Amino acid sequence: MSNRSLIMLADALRQRRRELGTTWRRLDGGRQALLVLARLRNGETSDRLHRYLREGLDVLAAMARPATRR
Repeated sequence: MSNRSLIMLADALRQRRRELGTTWRRLDGGRQALLVLARLRNGETSDRLHRYLREGLDVLAAMARPATRR
């Protein structure tokens, strides 16, 4: 992935947000662009992404549970 592609997409995303009047997002334009291009480059399937998400949520849930005493 070229830096030029990343910059072009990030700029386009920022412009679109200005047009829509949505200035705040959890990800800024640059990070969203990186996420999109990485997804396209790696060709991750929806199923694989869902498994990654599910695994991450399971780990977070396990971390949130209080440790049981023996």
